[in-house]
Amino acid sequence: MKVLIVDDNEDCILLLRQTLDSIPSVEVTAASSVAEAWWHLTAPKTTFHLLITDLSMPMLSGMDLIQRIRSCPSHKDLRIVLCTAVADRKIIELCAHLDVSQYIVKPFNIAILINKIKLAAGLPP
Repeated sequence: MKVLIVDDNEDCILLLRQTLDSIPSVEVTAASSVAEAWWHLTAPKTTFHLLITDLSMPMLSGMDLIQRIRSCPSHKDLRIVLCTAVADRKIIELCAHLDVSQYIVKPFNIAILINKIKLAAGLPP
């Protein structure tokens, strides 16, 4: 399973990468901005199965990325996990409308993170 992590915080990317390394058959790519993430997503012959993105990033937000993904037919099946420090009912409702698979609030418990990632990816718990 190919996973793309998008976060402007290198420590968060490292933690998510280490966590995903504990799940067999996961290949991780990281991006520190929405622009870099979009470059990875649109690269020829590249398919990601899961996107884990932060909400608050400079320039374009994780929500901008999610909306762009959902408006692109070639990415309609991409499963998305929003991992953010923002716990806002309106954002949660928008995520549900945009078919975001899981919403994780930072700081998070590693066991819960793994469980939610597996749920989003359709893997057994």
